[in-house]
Amino acid sequence: MKKTSSISGWITKFDWMANVLLIMVTAGSISISYFLPITSAYAEPLKVAVLPFEINAEQNLDFLKNGIQDMLNSRLSFKDEVQVIDKESVQRVAGTIKGFTGESFALLVGGQLKADFVINGSVTIIGNSTSIDSKLIDISGKNPPVSFFRQSADPSGVIPAINQFATTINETIFNRSASVVTTPVQTRTQMQSDGTAGSGRAALPPSPPAAGEQLNSSFVINRQNGSQPTGQVESPNPEFAVTTNVQGRSNAWRSQPFKHLINGIGLGDTDNDKLMETAFISDHALYIYRFAGNRFIKTAELAKSRLSTYIGVDVGDINGNGVEEIFVTSLNPEKNMPNSFVVEYDGSNYTNIVKKTAWYFRIIETKGEGKILLGQKQRSNRSDIDDSIYRMKWDGENYVPTEPILKADGVSVLGALFGDLTAEQRMTVMAYDEDDHLTLFSQNGDQLWRDLNRSGGGMNYLQLPKESPTDDASVHYLPLPVRSADLNGDGTMEILYALNSDIASGYLSKFRKYSKGIIHCAFWNSSGLSLQWSTPEQAGRVSDFIIGDFNNDGAKDLVLSNVTKDALSTFSDSESCITVYGLMQ
Repeated sequence: MKKTSSISGWITKFDWMANVLLIMVTAGSISISYFLPITSAYAEPLKVAVLPFEINAEQNLDFLKNGIQDMLNSRLSFKDEVQVIDKESVQRVAGTIKGFTGESFALLVGGQLKADFVINGSVTIIGNSTSIDSKLIDISGKNPPVSFFRQSADPSGVIPAINQFATTINETIFNRSASVVTTPVQTRTQMQSDGTAGSGRAALPPSPPAAGEQLNSSFVINRQNGSQPTGQVESPNPEFAVTTNVQGRSNAWRSQPFKHLINGIGLGDTDNDKLMETAFISDHALYIYRFAGNRFIKTAELAKSRLSTYIGVDVGDINGNGVEEIFVTSLNPEKNMPNSFVVEYDGSNYTNIVKKTAWYFRIIETKGEGKILLGQKQRSNRSDIDDSIYRMKWDGENYVPTEPILKADGVSVLGALFGDLTAEQRMTVMAYDEDDHLTLFSQNGDQLWRDLNRSGGGMNYLQLPKESPTDDASVHYLPLPVRSADLNGDGTMEILYALNSDIASGYLSKFRKYSKGIIHCAFWNSSGLSLQWSTPEQAGRVSDFIIGDFNNDGAKDLVLSNVTKDALSTFSDSESCITVYGLMQ
């Protein structure tokens, strides 16, 4: 889009608009502090048309165009005062106007839609440099345009810039302060380098460490004022977000890099030799590794498939024969239905004991019972996961459902926990809802609590069917796991979950790219989750994590998989690694 100072070309091409444009562009140089709020001058709600932004970039970034429209629509709409014209109507009218560009095009679209204001703009990405140039125009010409320009060192600056543009419009045109504008996504409170918490939910301190033990010094401990956790919590690994963490010091072990995505990770004695193995999956293979002699050694590579996509792996002895099975949740070639399988060691080889079953699997750790298997199917006429979640058992030939543990739509078993999670002697389910908010449910599906902040951030997805032939392909992202463990032996389960930082802050529903991740450990404080400690930020996104004895030393470890390069976003080989923190020192 042309800058406001370049007006001669516009006047030559569009003589009939010369005077109007000259007045508007000249007035645009006036400070926005001269604007008078105008919402009170209109009896009817003000109508705003947000045009698709022009995207100038080497790659196809149509998702960004749609995301900017969605974000401005959400930020500017306000009860009975401001009505944003729906995106479909704007795109339909815009498609009928030919031969015009820039402000002239915007004015014609806004006029046909009978809008009071129209917004247009452009995003230009050259290498890592990004510029945003946008403008709100009063169709009547009574007020000068609100111009907005920002530059950023990388594309992640687009979302904050658009957010600031919306705030400027709300404050200067619609007389709405930032305090009354609800941001669709709130950022979870992060620990600062001095141990204090940022804005958001108040943090609570951990219990004092047990004698002779402390948390890994890498962990960042939450030391804010508040009630104490139920049990005694030792201080974590020094790399966990601990306020006493020494900068640059790392108390973590990291594997060699793997040239593929790690989509899931599990721990267990998979070959019945009384030693723990690590099972992890790429898109199309299952790997078994063991840590020995300070080396991470491959013992098996199984179940290679060019067509199926592996999205989850769990390890546990569910059939009760003393050998832990490996449950691989897999999607069919169309990526719209599960075709999962189960592998077990028979004394000499790993063999499939269940093939192509239409269940999503998740093994969880419970208080009293240890590992149990949960399962979920999809309804036959839909592709999103929305059927009940069941407890599963082995019937001698297959894994079959017993009683339902959650009767609720829109919750995936892949991001669910079940048990006495609140220390209140009642069975509940904690799971991610469809928008990645941790939510506590009764077994009947009643919502008991919902975190106001998003967390998680998974990249595995289902391919949803098109509602019509002209629709774009749609995806349904699947959640990361939530884990629980009694880390200090007091009988109360701690809740562990990941938080990946999305460069678009969650505003782009069909696009996700994560630059860093972190693991939080929290406890239930009778009204919600309170943070105890966090790991340091991980390079790249966290794709999975689990608690277990990774190195066979008898102590619990926090084991997580990091995707540091994603071929879809870097146009190169994917790269992942496994990071391990000893929980106690």
